[in-house]
Amino acid sequence: CSAMVASFSSENFESKFLKDITTLEKEGGEFPDITELLQYFDNAFDQASARKEGKIVPSRGVDQDLDEANDNIANIELEMKDYLKEQKRHFGCEIKYWGTGKNRFQLEVPAAKLSKANNSYELASGTKTVKRYVTTETKEFLERQTAAEDHRDKALMDIQRKMFEQFSRHANAWQKAISCVSLLDALISLAMYSNSLEESCFPDILTDFSKPVVDVKDGKHPCLDTLGISYIPNDTLIDGDSRLIVLTGPNMGGKSTLMRQTGLLVILAQIGCMVPAAEVINSNIKHENSGRIKSNDRMTMGRIW
Repeated sequence: CSAMVASFSSENFESKFLKDITTLEKEGGEFPDITELLQYFDNAFDQASARKEGKIVPSRGVDQDLDEANDNIANIELEMKDYLKEQKRHFGCEIKYWGTGKNRFQLEVPAAKLSKANNSYELASGTKTVKRYVTTETKEFLERQTAAEDHRDKALMDIQRKMFEQFSRHANAWQKAISCVSLLDALISLAMYSNSLEESCFPDILTDFSKPVVDVKDGKHPCLDTLGISYIPNDTLIDGDSRLIVLTGPNMGGKSTLMRQTGLLVILAQIGCMVPAAEVINSNIKHENSGRIKSNDRMTMGRIW
């Protein structure tokens, strides 16, 4: 949406309405500047991973709880590496951690070095060639690691809610942007429709509201006035002296089509769109010119689109 609005920055619209919805607020328009917000959410988590796995894993600095849990896990891993180096020096051979889940961090010692396993080493498991021990330090590592992992899992479970909450805090900006884009979309649609008409006119809106008038010369149904469809134009006149028209004819004779046609032409006239008719005069509701698209703006919009 921001990129689309930027494409209109060089246009000099006469219509204040059209200019407002395609100009940023900081420049006097109505469209919010959401560039920083978009950058935040774009960098807040791995977009590709979220689309593929359906999980939001935030980048560092986005969620304090998750950063704290990851820091704790990283610190524990460093301490475990240092402790393992000490054990290698103590036994004078290669020592490694063994185990999964609750049995993690057992020290695996070759059978030839068992004589150096003193009372501080508690036998946990083993085979003919190796024995596996736990110590006060490895038990503490496991306890701290489990707590840090639980902390991380809870943070990850809550991160999607937090991300949606963060998004919702800026609901006003999103709604403003959506409103401007939806209005622009409607105007472009009207401009494209107006340019597609073979015979059309801008309506004359009367300012005398004491006698409402709908006067259509050679009007066509907006949805049926397309290439390849033969449609006979109709005149419709409803003025202050004659507010009622009686339509008669056989079934499938076009009575309801004419009624819908008249209603749609009046709506198109009131919103400032070109009307598929030779001439349209309308004064059944008050009209504000500030909301109408001028002819040159309509042509410009059609060319840009």
